[in-house]
Amino acid sequence: MADHHHKAFNANDYVPKRFGLNYSPPQIIIEYLAPSTGKLYHHKMRLHKFKKDKSSAEVMKELYERHQVYLDKKKVSSEQLLKLIERLKQNFVPRKKKDENQKNSEKKEEKKKIKK
Repeated sequence: MADHHHKAFNANDYVPKRFGLNYSPPQIIIEYLAPSTGKLYHHKMRLHKFKKDKSSAEVMKELYERHQVYLDKKKVSSEQLLKLIERLKQNFVPRKKKDENQKNSEKKEEKKKIKK
């Protein structure tokens, strides 16, 4: 079973094993092995403000900036990362925004609950 948090990440004790994708919210999950312990870990890389029309190269640049220790170019090729981003874009379903009226009625309900 994979752990979700590796408290003391060591870039020298890190072997990427496989990737996973979440479509809602859009994320790339990297599973990696820490050879010193033999344990597997997951690191989730959320794609903030992800849009289908955003260039894959731009998304990849943002991922490299935010998760550079996990995306060592010697261990994870940019070609592989681009393919994952493209798969996310193909299957991406934007979250539906709540209707403004529904939001307002929910706020009114909250206020009623607080007053009681």
